[in-house]
Amino acid sequence: MLMGGLAVWLSTPLLDGIVKKARQTSEEQLPQITRWRHNGERAELLHSYINTVFWVEDPLIARQARLQAQVLVHGLALEADEQINRQADDVITKLLALIEIRQQQRQIQQSLNKLAESELELYESLAPSLMLESPFYRQSHAISRFAASTTDTSIHNSDWGHLQQEITSIIDSLSALAADEPLQQTAINQYLSLLQRQSRSLTQMQVLIEQTRQIHVQALAAQQTLSGMLNSDAALKTQQLAERVESDALQVRTYTQILLSIFALLGTVSVICFHVLVLKPILHATRALDSVGLGTPLPPDTCRPLFSELNAIVQSVWRYGEVATELHNTNAELRELSQIDGLTGLKNRRCFDTALQSEYDRSSRHGHSLGLVLFDLDHFKCINDRYGHLLGDDCLKAFADLLKQFSQRSGEMAARYGGEEFALILPEITFESAQNIAEKIRQACTELSIRSEHDEPIELSVSAGLIHVNNTRLYPPEAILREADAALYRAKQQGRNRVESVSSLPGIHLCTRN
Repeated sequence: MLMGGLAVWLSTPLLDGIVKKARQTSEEQLPQITRWRHNGERAELLHSYINTVFWVEDPLIARQARLQAQVLVHGLALEADEQINRQADDVITKLLALIEIRQQQRQIQQSLNKLAESELELYESLAPSLMLESPFYRQSHAISRFAASTTDTSIHNSDWGHLQQEITSIIDSLSALAADEPLQQTAINQYLSLLQRQSRSLTQMQVLIEQTRQIHVQALAAQQTLSGMLNSDAALKTQQLAERVESDALQVRTYTQILLSIFALLGTVSVICFHVLVLKPILHATRALDSVGLGTPLPPDTCRPLFSELNAIVQSVWRYGEVATELHNTNAELRELSQIDGLTGLKNRRCFDTALQSEYDRSSRHGHSLGLVLFDLDHFKCINDRYGHLLGDDCLKAFADLLKQFSQRSGEMAARYGGEEFALILPEITFESAQNIAEKIRQACTELSIRSEHDEPIELSVSAGLIHVNNTRLYPPEAILREADAALYRAKQQGRNRVESVSSLPGIHLCTRN
């Protein structure tokens, strides 16, 4: 009775603290961490909405993307702190600015179409009365061709600079002709008025295109900042909670050891009774706490104490251990999400930069070779514009699955470099082997079976830039990456669907393969 009363007296405050902390963790902090993680996923979706508004010329699709983005940001505002609210508002502000400029560009396109129609009508009214070989007839015919080319323009695909140069040349030629054709002065003035209005519209369109590019880059940067803030805060809160659980586990273990020291002073009979009725359940709980501290699975709950108080302690420890295990799993999942590209399942750009530096340092220490291949899907924007972003995502995932098949060795890593660009790190490999792998990937990409929602086959190809370095001490990682990117650019310039390299450098093997 004395030992039981002493145990109850010593353990009751500790039990109350464990139960309170376990309840607080499971009811308050874990849901909060889960909400932060979901907010991070919402912020990642903003990236696709920003790109949709930038690339899609259909105002209805752009409006839908804007509304979806505003709904996501409104969800963040209900749960996040003031700093994250400001960052989310900054993203939406830039998105709305992008949409407003797109509306101005569409108005300019409509204005250009109307001016072109007026020029064609003027040409049709003048053509019957003009001599076929006269300079004014030839000039009018050139204006009609130019007007026809501006009736169906595209914000992204039209060469606005070339159109500006062409209309400037026409205005200069028509102005010079005015002195030689006094009888056509009225028609020339009408043409000049329409052409000058077109020229101003073209100049304004070029200015707006540059503004949209800048705002697009700023919006993506703001979205990345928002995503980083959410992921960092979630990881930090999880880490703090895990440290708190570990500290409480250590306190419980210390308290249990002190209690055992007190019981050791009793007689032999008391020790036997204590061992059977009290010590065994406590030791079982201690092992569970040790498992919590080490992050290992809890041992089977086979001990059923005689005293209800000890039974409450054991059950509380088990609840505490389950909460700690869930926290550990949540923290591991957050760390994994910070390194994985959510769409393709490959490593993301941040993880790729770390891995490239690590392999570079290892190659420099041991004198190993290092290969790097950059890939870029050919005509990917055309696929997005024609079939939609969902099919474009399917193409990205299919090529990512292909890359995974060629990154099985230790140290090899496939990553999504950005957009439709991918990277493959190949350490400790010969030039011929690296060349063979790059060519196999290029060939396998053309054989991927991808179909649209109307069962139309999608032809997918990839361009690649390969660099192989025997002596990495001669070149920093930035130079290796830059040269690989130059090789990729040349592959694009020379027809796509090929593997290319940069000019010869000491210690670097090059390959050129169609």
